[in-house]
Amino acid sequence: MIISTGTLDSLITPIMNKLAISGPLMPRIGVLCVLLLAIILFCKKYFSKGEIKLWLKKSYSLFVMIFPKVVGGIFVCGCLAAMINLTDYMIYFDDNNVLGNILIALIAALMYFGTIVGVTIVSTLHDFGMHGGPAMTLLLAGPAISLPSVLALIPIVGVKKALSFLLAVILFSTISGFVFGLTF
Repeated sequence: MIISTGTLDSLITPIMNKLAISGPLMPRIGVLCVLLLAIILFCKKYFSKGEIKLWLKKSYSLFVMIFPKVVGGIFVCGCLAAMINLTDYMIYFDDNNVLGNILIALIAALMYFGTIVGVTIVSTLHDFGMHGGPAMTLLLAGPAISLPSVLALIPIVGVKKALSFLLAVILFSTISGFVFGLTF
């Protein structure tokens, strides 16, 4: 997070300039190198080679599994924003009202998207006029629950508890989004 936001750029830039390394990304690359070195030293001190190899294999498999979905989600979101006139549907979500928040919570509870893709989707919808309240509701309800997760929960905890969880997510994300919309 520190690297991507440029929080430490003002502290690192003078050091990088003294080392005759310049450019807009150099402070972030410097921090990345320091963090990478810290991880390497930590791993060598506290973990065996087998554990490190297992960790790297698992990290790589997670990257291969997640990264295409993130890129695909961002691509699909961009294509939909270009093809569909989203402003036609924003009449339901352009104001912070309880009905709009409930509707977006229901939609989000039936959809399935992770947090990273959800942020991109909400950003696109916000650019097309979605109010901050329903946007927050979508951000809260989307990653919290989905139809596949409810269907997977039913055999484990039962229909009553699974539907209670679904309704609780819808209710609390609606309330949180509505209060957020009133506050900000």
